[in-house]
Amino acid sequence: MIDRAALRVEPIVAASPIWIQLRDTFSGRPPAGPVSVTLERRAGSTWVALAHPHQLSPTGNLAFVDLGRTRVPGAVAPFDVRVTVASPGTIAEAWNGDAALTTTITPWTSDGPSVPSLPDSLRLFPGPAYAFPTGTPLLAGRVLDAGGDPVARARVWATETVQAQQLTEEVRSDPDGRFRLPLRWSAGATDVRAARGAISGAVTITVPADLSTTQQIVLT
Repeated sequence: MIDRAALRVEPIVAASPIWIQLRDTFSGRPPAGPVSVTLERRAGSTWVALAHPHQLSPTGNLAFVDLGRTRVPGAVAPFDVRVTVASPGTIAEAWNGDAALTTTITPWTSDGPSVPSLPDSLRLFPGPAYAFPTGTPLLAGRVLDAGGDPVARARVWATETVQAQQLTEEVRSDPDGRFRLPLRWSAGATDVRAARGAISGAVTITVPADLSTTQQIVLT
């Protein structure tokens, strides 16, 4: 989700055909740790690294200044690029659930690129290695499919109603299916759900008694 209240068009965005807002879903802020950015260009059925510098502002706006700029209009055809972002302890997800964001770049001249009016979003969900603040109640677990194999990038969440407002804690599982879910607003019987594509599952735990256990969620 785009944080419109914090949205600000910065100079780097005005010179870039790509505008991506990075957001840590637990803190609601830009990622606090170091961020690694990979840019690739489609070459037939494969992706190859594209050497182009990026700029990341303190407010979490990611841009690629002058990407696609050309001196000869029409000499370069539009091309597809893929942007992958990594930050310690997090699992990145684009709006469509992919790990990376893919877009088409239309080459442009000195008139300026076609800048999106709103940014794309890459959300950084906590993985099992996320550095949660000390004292955060956490449930550890693993997501498996019906055959017992780990499910990577599964959505794991719990929703509670606090003062008539629904609050959802949400994380993603790693390649081994492992997760750690914060349960800041839960007490007593709590439903923890998981899903990946068309398969889903759930367990009911007791908070805080079951926080010392490791739960398995089987998706069917």
